[in-house]
Amino acid sequence: MKIPVFTLAAYSGVGKTTYLEKLIPCLKAAGVRVAVIKHDCHGIALDADGKDTDRLAKAGADPVAIASQAGFAYFQAGETDLAACLSHIKDVDLILTEGFKQEKFPKIALYRKSSGQPLAVEPERCFAIVTDTPQEASCPQFPLDDAAPLAAYLAEYLQGGTTVAGSRKGRLSVEEATELALKSVRRLGETMLPLAQALGRIVSRDIYATMMQPPFDRSPLDGYAVRAADIAGAAPDAPVTLTVVDRIVAGDNAAVPVKEGQAVRLMTGCMIPSGADHIVRQEDTDLGETTVKIFKSGAAYTNYCHAGEDYRQGELLLAAGQKVDAAALAVAAGAGLTELPVTGGAKAAVLSTGNELQLPGSLLAPAKIYDANTAYLTARLTQLGAEVTETRLMGDDRQGIADTLRACLNGADIVISTGGVSVGEMDLMERAVLDIGAEILFHGVDVKPGMPTMLSAKDGTLILSLSGNPFAAAVPFELLIRPVLAKMTDDSALKLRWEVATAANGFGKASPTRRFLRGFVDDAGLVQIPAAQANGQMRSMIGCNCLIDIPGGCGEIRPGHRLRILRL
Repeated sequence: MKIPVFTLAAYSGVGKTTYLEKLIPCLKAAGVRVAVIKHDCHGIALDADGKDTDRLAKAGADPVAIASQAGFAYFQAGETDLAACLSHIKDVDLILTEGFKQEKFPKIALYRKSSGQPLAVEPERCFAIVTDTPQEASCPQFPLDDAAPLAAYLAEYLQGGTTVAGSRKGRLSVEEATELALKSVRRLGETMLPLAQALGRIVSRDIYATMMQPPFDRSPLDGYAVRAADIAGAAPDAPVTLTVVDRIVAGDNAAVPVKEGQAVRLMTGCMIPSGADHIVRQEDTDLGETTVKIFKSGAAYTNYCHAGEDYRQGELLLAAGQKVDAAALAVAAGAGLTELPVTGGAKAAVLSTGNELQLPGSLLAPAKIYDANTAYLTARLTQLGAEVTETRLMGDDRQGIADTLRACLNGADIVISTGGVSVGEMDLMERAVLDIGAEILFHGVDVKPGMPTMLSAKDGTLILSLSGNPFAAAVPFELLIRPVLAKMTDDSALKLRWEVATAANGFGKASPTRRFLRGFVDDAGLVQIPAAQANGQMRSMIGCNCLIDIPGGCGEIRPGHRLRILRL
C-alpha cells in the first residue's frame, strides 16, 4: 500500500468522529486529499431494505455497486478486512481509518480525560497522541480541541519532512541518535590499577579470596580469654577467680594456651589463644594482673570472632561489573591485594570554537564573551568519571579546527566540540570533520534545544559536535554522552534514569517539537520549572537536578500535569 494509512484509535465516548470532522477540513486546506474508512462493530445495515441494491444482493449478486450523478457506492456481503477496503481507494494522499486499532498501521490515539477511558493503544505504539491532558509518552502530542496542529504535522510528513518515528527529514529522534552512537562505541579494555587509583572504576572480572578474613580467631573487645565452663555461675556477689597466665596486644602471637582455671589478658583485635572459648569484657572483671575476678558468666563462643567470619578462601570478594567504592577498596586491601582489574576509564578532549570566545581571566574585548562551555563540559565529564585529557579554544578557522581535531583525537576516546555546527556561513565544524576523514553518523536531532547536534567517528574515536549555546549543548550532552560512557566503561549507574513527576508550576509556551526544559524535582515528586529556559541562559541551571521531556505538539504545561523527567 503506497498511500500512507493512519488509524485513529479511541474508546467510545472520546469523540473520534467529531475530531475527524475538524481534522479533514484542515487537511484539505493544506492541500491533502484524504479518504476515511470507518470501522463499525455494531452490525449496522449498510444498505436500505427494499432498495434495488438490496434486492439484487438478496438475489445473489456479491458485490453490488451503484453509480449515479450523486456518486458511487459499493456493497459487499460479510465481514471485510481493512486490506480489502484499502484496495478500493486510489487517487488520495492519505487514508485515515476510524477504528481497526489491531491493524499494523501507525496509530493516532485520542484521549479525553472526562470520558474515564484510558488510551486505546499503548503509548510506545503511538505515532501521535491527541489529548486534552499531557500523557507519559515520547511521541508527539496534539490538542484535542484544535485539529490544525496535527493536520500541519501530517502534511509535513506527506511531503517527506517527518518519518513515522516522528523525526524530521535529516534529523533523528533522540532514541535513534542514541542507538547509532551506541553502535559505534567500543567497550574499553581491562587495566590493572593500584587500589588508590581504582576508586570509582568498574571491576572487570570476578575477584576471589586467596585467604580467609580474619585469618585467626580474634577478640572483638578488651578483656580476658577464658573457658566458659570455668566462669559458670559467676556473679557480682559470687565472682570466679582465675590465674592470668599471659598478656597480649593486637599483633602478638597467642603462644600460651588457656587451661582450666586460667585466663589470658588481651586487647581488641588480638588472636584468641587456644583453649579459650569466651572473652570476658574487662568491665566485668577487677582488671587483675596475676589473678582476675570474673563477675559475669558467659556462654561458649560469645564475644568471639571466628576465623573466616568475613569470608573464606575461594569466596567471591568483588563481582565483575561492581563499582569500586571505599568499602570495596577496604575489602581488597584486607585480602592483601594492591591492585584491581578494572574497565578502562574514558578519556575525553573538549574543544570550544568561535571568534567571539575568550578565556576567563583575560580582559574582555568588545563583542566578545567568556567561554563557559569548556568549564561546564569538563566538570560534567569529570562528574561522570571521564578523564579530560585536554581542552582547546579555537576561532572560526576551518583549517585550524581540522588540525585541532586531529590533535585531540590522539589518545582520546571522545572529542566534544561546541560551536560551528549549524548551517551558517561561519559554521565550519561539518567541513572540518570531513577534512580529517571522519564519518558523519548523523547531523541533526529532532529535539529542542540541540537540533544541530552532529556525531562523527574517526579511527574508533567519537566526535560529538554541539551547539555553542550553553543549554543547547548541555541537553544533547546529557542524552547522548551518558549512555555512551555507560557502555564504554560498563558503568550502569551512568545510564539515563527516567521518572515521572508532577508539575508544581506552569510553563506557558507550547512545544511544537520535542523539547527539554531544566527543572528541580523534590523528594515528593514535584518538579519546579524555571521561567528562564533560553538556550544561552545557564544561571537557572544551577541546582537543576532533572531535565523535563516535553513531547512535540504539547501545549502549555499547567500545575498538576504529569511529566516525564530525566534525573541528572
